[in-house]
Amino acid sequence: MAIVVGTQEVVPRAQTRSLQRGLAALEFVAQAGEASVSEVAEALNLPRPSAHILLTTLVNAGYVRQAKRRGRYRMDLRVLRLAREVLRQLPVRERAASLLHELAQTTGLPVYLAVLSGGDAMTIDRLVPTPQPEARADLGSTNPVYASSLGKALLAHLPPPELEQYIGTVRLEPRTDRTITSVERLREELSLVRRRGYALSEGEHRPDVRSIAAPIFSYNGEAVASVCVRHYTPAGQPPDEALIRSVVGTAQRISYTLGYGARAMEQLS
Repeated sequence: MAIVVGTQEVVPRAQTRSLQRGLAALEFVAQAGEASVSEVAEALNLPRPSAHILLTTLVNAGYVRQAKRRGRYRMDLRVLRLAREVLRQLPVRERAASLLHELAQTTGLPVYLAVLSGGDAMTIDRLVPTPQPEARADLGSTNPVYASSLGKALLAHLPPPELEQYIGTVRLEPRTDRTITSVERLREELSLVRRRGYALSEGEHRPDVRSIAAPIFSYNGEAVASVCVRHYTPAGQPPDEALIRSVVGTAQRISYTLGYGARAMEQLS
């Protein structure tokens, strides 16, 4: 049976299910690193022949490849084309690049740029004062928004209906013994973030990892990204105020390149 919108037949439901399963198989292989037909079938609760068809389709499309010796499936390079196009169409990444570099150089600390992706904060850029091979691995990594400074800086500035929807559906699972796990505590934290203009993470996602983040706003006032630095202040001590000002100032300067300051000037004139 087809899905009907108005008077037009759009996509048969069977094809929609196949597409969803194909995408689920792609995500499973990506997260697993490599997988067999049996593993994909078990993960997606599918018969083995159905899983084999999905993987073969993905191989033919160039998104997955099969190892000749072991017969297991891994991601193929065509996925990089999609990732490159997604990053290219994020103006905040291009506008922020030079300012992120400046922040990394002046603070001597790793700098991250992230956007919301579902219930996660996804890293779309990372700059370090001294080039490090492992820096490349951070692109595309995700942190739960309730347990990271990058995420809380964005979550605090969601429109109220979107924030309520998130709070009503999220499972606040403990990542460390410092993770916020109650809705009341999360609301208090987000209110504090809005008041002071930046977010902190005190080992909430990974033990002993501390960071400071500030939101980046677009022309229409939407928080489209956040910038953060990971700092190494001893536990129990507040981060340096000068460092906080540097992070907030960088976020404000990036916002200005996206037209946020221009809109404010228009409203004042």
